[in-house]
Order: sequence, then C-alpha cells, then structure tokens
Amino acid sequence: MTLPLAIVLDPIAPMGAIVLGGVLLAAASIAIYVRVHATLSLPQKGTLLTFRLAGLLLLLLVLLQPSRVEQVPPVNSDEITLVGVDDSQSMAQHDVEQGTRSDAAKALLGEAGFVYATGTVTDPKIRLFKFGADATPIPGIDALQADATTTHIHTSVAGMLGSIRPNESARGLFLLTDGHDLEMVNPSKTGFYSRAHHTPIYAVPIGRLGKVKDAAVRITSYQPYCYVRQKARISSAIRLIGCELDTLVVDLLRGDKVVQSQRISAGEEPEIPVHFEVSEPLVGQYEYEVRVRPLEGGFAAWAAAAYPVEERVVRIALPVPSTQ
Repeated sequence: MTLPLAIVLDPIAPMGAIVLGGVLLAAASIAIYVRVHATLSLPQKGTLLTFRLAGLLLLLLVLLQPSRVEQVPPVNSDEITLVGVDDSQSMAQHDVEQGTRSDAAKALLGEAGFVYATGTVTDPKIRLFKFGADATPIPGIDALQADATTTHIHTSVAGMLGSIRPNESARGLFLLTDGHDLEMVNPSKTGFYSRAHHTPIYAVPIGRLGKVKDAAVRITSYQPYCYVRQKARISSAIRLIGCELDTLVVDLLRGDKVVQSQRISAGEEPEIPVHFEVSEPLVGQYEYEVRVRPLEGGFAAWAAAAYPVEERVVRIALPVPSTQ
C-alpha cells in the first residue's frame, strides 16, 4: 500500500485485521476509563487515556511497518571478461587434434569469438592473460609460447582478479589450463577469493583424458650454513599423483653435476620425504638442486603435466664459513 509523501506500508498481518484490532482495543480502552469514576478525576482519566491510545498507535505503526520510498540510481560499472591461458611448458605436449595443448587453447579462443584470426582480442572489454608463476596481460594469443617453468594457479587467479578496477565488474574468469599446479594451494582458498571479488571462475580443461601421473618436489628444510667438512642435511618432500607403486629416482645436483641419487618406492602415500646429507671441503657458497626424474610410460591428463612428470627444480644456497 502506497500513501502520499512516498510512504509505503508493508503490514506484518492483513491490513483489515490490524485496523479492526486497533479499533476494538481503542474502544475497550475508552469504555474502561469512562467507567472508572470512583478515585480518578476527569483530567487524570484524560491523561491516562491519552497515553494508552498513544501506545496503541505505536503498536499499530510497528505492525503496519511504514517506510519511505527512496530512488537509488544503479551503479554504472563497466563489465569486463577475464580470460587466462596456461602458458607453462606442460601446454607444449602433443596430445590433442590441434597439435599442442597451447594450439588447442588458441583454437578455442577463436571459436568462442574472443580473438580475431590475427590473434588480437575482438572486444576491448575482454582482458587476456597468460599465466605460469604469475599472470601477465597480453594483447593477443601470439604471446603464448608455452615456456613458463612452473604453474601457480592461485597466485595467477589472484593477479587476474586484482586487475579489476573500482569502476569495473567482471562477468567471469575463464581459465584454459591442463590443471597442472605446483603451488599446492587448497582450491577452496581460490574459490573464496573469487567469491570475495564477485567473479565466477569457469575452468576449461585442455588435454587428453586418462590416468594422471605427476610428481612435484619442494624443499622443506635445510641448514642456513655449516662448517668445512661438516655434514648438512637437505630435506625435501615429493607430492605424488597417480604414481602408486612406481619407483622414483631423485637426484641432488650441485651446479650441473649429479652428486647423489636415491631410488624411492612411491607406495601409496600422497607425499613422501627425501633427505640428502652433503659436506664441502672448502669455504664458499654452494647451490644445490633437487630433481625428480620423469616417469616412464606416463601421460598427462588435463590435470597433469605436459610431460609424463615435469622436472620440478628447487634451488637453495648453502654457504660454508671458515672454522675460524
């Protein structure tokens, strides 16, 4: 119900029931105070009746819920579309009809009308990115080389969502990726981040389906320094997907030379620890790498690496001070 002066009533109960109840209560109050004449004077009766009717009026206002209509103009914001294409080395694998996975992603962008035949975007409101360790804006698909050494999906998604300006809103974020991620961030964290930016994520899988085989290694701890000829431990952890009962070869390299190797049975554990002990005869600073050799006979699904298992390299610097 709309009243003059742009006042709108939104009653809790039916309007007729509220009005009828108010009339009956007002009539009962007047009848009661008219009959009370033994101890109260006329002014006293009038004062009490006024307060009672005022309370009844306030109760009716609460039940009727009057409110004022206010015209709020819609916020004018530019709607953009975010498109992120995986540019890691895994996208160079040949397991699709178009050739490489990167070629398949380019073909999909053309079929969807996001890019012209020349490779440039068809609309200035389409914001194109390539991502590996982070997201980088690109003018067209010619910048896709599939040469990034790692893939960090959460960091890349955060970078793409962070490009939205205050006067912009995103229709959605399209991710064209084979799903191989070395950042090891829980996907729910990425989902909550996109929800906070009011932007849905649409993942477009690229690559051949099949059994996933993947291994990724990261340094978990090491000594910041050691003395000459003193042993130092380098600890790492290998995350495994689809490598049950396989045998892994883990190498420790100093420079380009393999100094130690271990053959490890993967078993059924999702993550296994690997430890190396090293010592140096001379004072100096030495750099070590931990690598997992690619598995034989594996192939990547859309959630796996481009190669059977991508070599994951983690570097640390181990200074060796003098004993003096």
